[in-house]
Amino acid sequence: MTKRTLWQLLWRHYRVIVLTGIVALLLAGIKEGYSIVQRPSLYIAVNETSFTLTSANGIRMGLVVSILVSLVIGVVLFLNDNFTNFDQYLFSLPVPRRQIYRRKIGLLIGTVVSAYVLAEAIYGLITWRVLVNRHVGVNWVGSIYEEVEILALIITLSLVAATFGLWVGRVFASALATFVFTCSLPFAYDGLINIVAGVTGQTYRQADILGTLSSQHPSGLLIVLVICGVISGASTGSTNGRLTTYR
Repeated sequence: MTKRTLWQLLWRHYRVIVLTGIVALLLAGIKEGYSIVQRPSLYIAVNETSFTLTSANGIRMGLVVSILVSLVIGVVLFLNDNFTNFDQYLFSLPVPRRQIYRRKIGLLIGTVVSAYVLAEAIYGLITWRVLVNRHVGVNWVGSIYEEVEILALIITLSLVAATFGLWVGRVFASALATFVFTCSLPFAYDGLINIVAGVTGQTYRQADILGTLSSQHPSGLLIVLVICGVISGASTGSTNGRLTTYR
């Protein structure tokens, strides 16, 4: 079986899941853009002179939807195979299981990245009119840095979710494990900073090195990318370790 044939097989099976995630992100980008158009004062500060695509006041719906979509697709892409026994069919094909895993990961990353980029492009185009009318400039360098940081975040979360979906293999257990892990990260980080501050005799703000980093500067972005790379590598590495028992 050629790589192209395998891609076509995976696409036919997962296209509903993939297209649903893409449509959800596109709708979020459109809704968020028109929300700024209709009530710009709620999202753009009065004295704002430099705007990045991620600097709208409040929690961005597009970011929340992106995180949810990356988690759901990451879990479902592998968990659905156990539920429908499609994994047994894939394993019967004359293709190494590592190759099947890599193609599915490629489909996962390609989906979340392309969907997020398209959604942000639509959001930016809709918002552009408001920025021009309010004489607000766009900080393109800062926007690119922040968008790359968010892409790294959603890719990492999708890989973690895929790992839970593959390892746990049960709908409720995988969903619960992914939810608990994701929600516990802020509390775990907060606890770690408190411990470091207590041991070193520093204040919380002094010990919170990551909190002082700015994603609009190369150094801050690089550190975030390294952290996401370590987590992503650990997720894929644990899965590759499990696949060593396969052909």
